Amino acid sequence: MELKRKEFLNLKQGDMPFMDFLNCFNYLARYALEGTTTEARKMKLCRDRLNPETEYALSAHEIHRMKSLVDKALRVESSGKKVKEE
Repeated sequence: MELKRKEFLNLKQGDMPFMDFLNCFNYLARYALEGTTTEARKMKLCRDRLNPETEYALSAHEIHRMKSLVDKALRVESSGKKVKEE
């Protein structure tokens, strides 16, 4: 369990697709987050681990729910792919 906690603490999105990162984040969070965690805390932990481009794109938004964070991060990633293709 301590190993999973350390893995969670070191987790960063890096070059991972957002959904892969989110799945890994949620899986490891079960082991790493002790007791009940508020949605706001979980959202902050997730946001702090995003790659710099995604974090920058989201910085202009006030996001209060995890679902909104996921939706916006997916849109940012999709937009980034379209720009790279052009």
